[in-house]
Amino acid sequence: MADRIHAIPQIFAEDICCYENWLIENNCAHSTVKTRIGRIKQFLFYIHDVGNKSLASLTPDILVSFIGGLSGRYSSIGKTNILYTVRNYFSCPHIKRQLPFDPLSFLTNLHTNKHERLESCYAPEEIRRVLDAVDRSVAKGKMYYLMMLLASIYGLRSCDIRTMMFSNIDWQRHLIIINQHKTGRYLELPLIQEVLMAMLDYIKNGRIKTTDQHIFIRQRSPHVPYSDNNHFANRISEYFKKAGISTENKHSGLHSMRHSLATSLLIEGVQINEIAVILGHASPQSTTRYIWSDVEQLRHAALEVNPYVKR
Repeated sequence: MADRIHAIPQIFAEDICCYENWLIENNCAHSTVKTRIGRIKQFLFYIHDVGNKSLASLTPDILVSFIGGLSGRYSSIGKTNILYTVRNYFSCPHIKRQLPFDPLSFLTNLHTNKHERLESCYAPEEIRRVLDAVDRSVAKGKMYYLMMLLASIYGLRSCDIRTMMFSNIDWQRHLIIINQHKTGRYLELPLIQEVLMAMLDYIKNGRIKTTDQHIFIRQRSPHVPYSDNNHFANRISEYFKKAGISTENKHSGLHSMRHSLATSLLIEGVQINEIAVILGHASPQSTTRYIWSDVEQLRHAALEVNPYVKR
C-alpha cells in the first residue's frame, strides 16, 4: 500500500486508504482492489491538477471535464472501466460524505463496445526506429532498450519484464526461462545475440549495484525493483515521439510493441494458435480478440512486408 499512497497527491492519501479498506471489507479480491486503486489514481491526479484540494471542492463541471477527456485516450471498454471505478469510489461511505453534490447521475448508463480498441499496432520498421531512438550511452537508455527488446522480439508482458530475475536466465544454454505472471505458463525463449548483448551491457554498465536479484532496478533512489503498477508507458512513449512516430489515437508503450509483434506475425502468415503460444495466451480465442481490430485491415493490406531486422 505504501507505494500506491506515495504515487498519488498526498492530500488524497487518507481517502485512498479508506477506499481500499472498504473494498477489502466488501470481500473484493486482492487483484480487484489493486486494479481499482490504479484506476482511481487517474481521477485523483486530474482533479488535483485542476486545483481541487479536496473532494469537497469537486464540481459537476470538473467531473464532466474528466469524463470527456477520456474519449480518444482510451477504448470504449477502457473508458467504461475507469468510470465504473469512479462510480464505485463515490459509493464508498467515507468518500460519499465529502461530496458536495450527487455525482452518480453523471455515471449512469455506462456501456461498452467490446469490439472497440485503441489501435496499438506499429510496422516493424517503426519499432526499429523507436529502438534506434534510445540513447544507449546512458544507464536508463540501456535499461529501457533492453525492456523494449524483450517486448518487441519476444512479446513479453510488462509484468514479466518487470519481475524478471537473474534466475530466469540460463547463460550456458542461452535461454530465458519464465513462468508467465498472468497465465502461470512455463516458457523458454532463445536468448538471441541482440538481446544477450543488450542485457550484458545493461547489467555491467547500467544497472544499479545491488544484491537484489531482480534484473530491473529503479535508477533513482530507493534502488529497489519497480512496483507492480509501473508499466513504463510514459517513458516508452517518449521514445516513440523522439523517433518521429505518430502516436495520435494510439497506445505507445511496451504493450504496443507486444501487440505489433502479434500483428506482424499474422501478416507473415503465422497461424493464430502459434501466435497464442508465442504471446503466452491461454487460448487462441484470446489471441483472436487481442488482434481482432487488425484483421479487417489485413484483408486489404499488401502481402509484402519488410522483415524485422535483428541486429
